[in-house]
Amino acid sequence: MSEGKVDEFMAITGADDAAIATQFIEMADGNLNTAISLFFENGGAALLSSNNTPTPSNSTPMAPTSVDSDADAQLAERLQREAYQQQQPDQDYVRPPDEARHEVLTETSGFPISYGGIGGRFEPLHRVNDMFDEGRPESIFNQRLDDTNTNTYINDNSSDSLDSEEENDDDEYEYVEEPVIELDEDGNIKEYTKLVRKPKTISKEQKLALLFRPPFSIMSKLDLDAAKQKARAKQKWIMINIQDSGIFQCQALNRDLWSSRPVKTIIKENFVFLQYQYESRNAQPYLQFYHLNNKDDLPHIAILDPITGERVKQWNRVVPIPEQFISEINEFLASFSLDPKVPNPTVNEPLPKVDPTTLTEEQQMELAIKESLNNNSSKSNQEEVPSTGEEQKRVQEPDPFSTIEARVHSEPPNKPGITTRIQIRTGDGSRLVRRFNALEDTVRTIYEVIKTEMDGFADSRFTLNDHQREDLIDKLNMTIADAGLKNSSLLLEKLDPEIE
Repeated sequence: MSEGKVDEFMAITGADDAAIATQFIEMADGNLNTAISLFFENGGAALLSSNNTPTPSNSTPMAPTSVDSDADAQLAERLQREAYQQQQPDQDYVRPPDEARHEVLTETSGFPISYGGIGGRFEPLHRVNDMFDEGRPESIFNQRLDDTNTNTYINDNSSDSLDSEEENDDDEYEYVEEPVIELDEDGNIKEYTKLVRKPKTISKEQKLALLFRPPFSIMSKLDLDAAKQKARAKQKWIMINIQDSGIFQCQALNRDLWSSRPVKTIIKENFVFLQYQYESRNAQPYLQFYHLNNKDDLPHIAILDPITGERVKQWNRVVPIPEQFISEINEFLASFSLDPKVPNPTVNEPLPKVDPTTLTEEQQMELAIKESLNNNSSKSNQEEVPSTGEEQKRVQEPDPFSTIEARVHSEPPNKPGITTRIQIRTGDGSRLVRRFNALEDTVRTIYEVIKTEMDGFADSRFTLNDHQREDLIDKLNMTIADAGLKNSSLLLEKLDPEIE
């Protein structure tokens, strides 16, 4: 392993332990960018604090100013960490006082139902900057519109796109006059100047700002209620993206997915697209109604039915590959329709729980009656079960772990964007690092590999947990990508045979 990679890893992450750097680089198969991302995804900041490692200051040397995207991503991660996790006391940002706002107290149509409890709802938020997190200073990772301010309100008759339909590349190119000397048809020297389009000379920070620029060209400057009305009028679905500027995966979503021209095209044709910061005003109705209360699920992408408000599809914690994302969108559009006469497939998503404290007395009474009827119906069904005079045997669902078999899976060759390396470690310090196909292999595949390739686990019962200590037994049939396990480190624990 190159000492240069170890030194660069330590300089960017702030780690002073070469063993940690070596471990993550080995897990990433020598890819420095992947190793750095893996470090932060698995609690890198916590590792630094637990080891009492001094945090890098603004005087930390910059990453090499290479023009390739990997170097840009590395520098971006360092700048983001310094901006949001390691600010000095004299850099603390003080949020300005909230402006006076005029609220509508009369009941109007909400999205997808009325918000705000007894007789009220969230006010319509028509300011452009209501989409952004005003609690954080504007930066590379918290970009806003240059031509708007907190007093700007949106005209309902204006375009819902923040940029023109054509890609605006004025930030990247400029026209300069250059002298031209040539001979005319008579052989005479002719001198003149012409405008030549050339790339602008920009700083590294400006380049990163362009690299992680939000998709302003497809974003609609609307709140949820206005977006619902717009989508109904244009017969389009609603696609919403919830981000947090302090999470690098959200920045990677802007860089890798929303920057794709084919992705932009399919979104413009079929969706009203919204992107809100998690702490923004516009995001709050969505977070409350759809119970997106954990930043661990970010970045979050969802498709909403503009008529019913039903969330019909969602992506959590992953940055989809553009080609795969387009494929999933096309599959969705082929299966679902906005025509009320066409029945849509059933979406297996639990309905949000109703908070009784937000209901009127009449609504609380209706809810109590409904629950009482459901309970009585359940008891009636139990009483109607015929008795044979013998104790009825309870039909139990099969144990998910008992369905796992020991199967041999060959390790796939390295394919960037398709394969991923996963570390499986035990309590005694032993570990297995192996490649999987993130798009085709399921979580069950990981269990089967453990049974065949790790000593002592073929006939033993064990648990497998991710870095958040979540048991993966309930995700057996999910792909590794959908389960959010790309480049992850899993904890394997053997269970005591006496414990059931």
